[in-house]
Amino acid sequence: SIFIIFFLVKGEQFYIFRGNHHDSINYLSTALTIKDFNYSEIFQLRNSNIFHSESYIYTGDIIFRPLVKLILSFFLNLHIENYFFLYCIFKVFLICNIFISCRFFLNNLSIKNSYVYSFIFIFSFWFLYILEIDALSHLASYSFFILGTSFVINKNNQKIFLNKDNEMLFLLSSVLVLLFYSEIFLIYIYVILIFLFFHL
Repeated sequence: SIFIIFFLVKGEQFYIFRGNHHDSINYLSTALTIKDFNYSEIFQLRNSNIFHSESYIYTGDIIFRPLVKLILSFFLNLHIENYFFLYCIFKVFLICNIFISCRFFLNNLSIKNSYVYSFIFIFSFWFLYILEIDALSHLASYSFFILGTSFVINKNNQKIFLNKDNEMLFLLSSVLVLLFYSEIFLIYIYVILIFLFFHL
């Protein structure tokens, strides 16, 4: 609510021209392409273009980190304000996911005031920096990074996973971290291996 009210008060000039408008336009235009055309049509568009610079949006961007753009394309079907505002709503959705996963992680470790700490986290410097540079893939992977880590690092020190459900959710979270942002997956695996090394 805080983010949405802030966007509405500040207006279009604020939420369109953010810190990294190159990436935001890149994500938005690719999501619009996915929204309006199917996969084979996109490649037909690529082949019909004479200039490679024009066809880049239809090939490289759809193949490279496609999952976050696919989910964004679903958000663009909502009829609210304009595409730029919907893009901001999508970022708020990702923020909410991170907030929830943060609370889950802290509750899993039996840390008191998890609500307050999670709230502070989403307004921390590093988080706002990722938000400002429009690193959507990084932002989308963050919640699953935290979730996957929390399924391994739990308050029960006798077992790595508390139950089979946690194992399946850990696997799902790990796959989503890889699909959303493959670069951070290496850090994710590294953090878990370091914990297991000391744990075992």
